[in-house]
Amino acid sequence: EIELDAKAQTFKVVTPRSESLIVPEGGSLAGDFLKVENKLTRGVFFAAALGKAPLRSADRIIIFHLTDSNPNKRKFGNEKRTILESYGELPVLIKAGQARLTLKGDFKDYKLYAMEVSGRRIAEMPLDRADGSVSFEADVLAKHIERLLAAR
Repeated sequence: EIELDAKAQTFKVVTPRSESLIVPEGGSLAGDFLKVENKLTRGVFFAAALGKAPLRSADRIIIFHLTDSNPNKRKFGNEKRTILESYGELPVLIKAGQARLTLKGDFKDYKLYAMEVSGRRIAEMPLDRADGSVSFEADVLAKHIERLLAAR
C-alpha cells in the first residue's frame, strides 16, 4: 500500500515486513504497525523486520528516524532548494528531530537500543509498554543516535 497526501504533506508505504512514513513537523501518521507523532522537523521514519518474518512477529526490527542533512556550506539559489549553487564540504550537518513512535504488537520481551551508523549498540533506550504496543521518544541528535533497533 502506498499513500501520498499532498495537502497534509505525508507519505506512507506499508508492507508486511516494512513501513515508511514521512511526517511534517507537528503532524502524526500511522501505518498498520508504526505510528509517529512528530514534534520537531519533518522526518522520514522507517521500520523493517530483519529476517523473513512480518513486523509484528519479527525477532529484530530496525528503525530509522531521518531528518534533513546537507554538507556544511552547501548553497542553494532559491528557497525551495531546487537550484544548487555549491555542493558544500564535510562535515555533513543533520537537522535536529524529535518524535514519539509507537509499535503495534506484543513486544513484552523486546529491548530498544540506540546504535551508531556502524551498527554498534550505544545504549539501551527506555520503552513505554501498554496493552498491545510499545512507545518511545526518538531524538535524532540525542547522544549522536543515528538509528534504533528493537530486538528480543
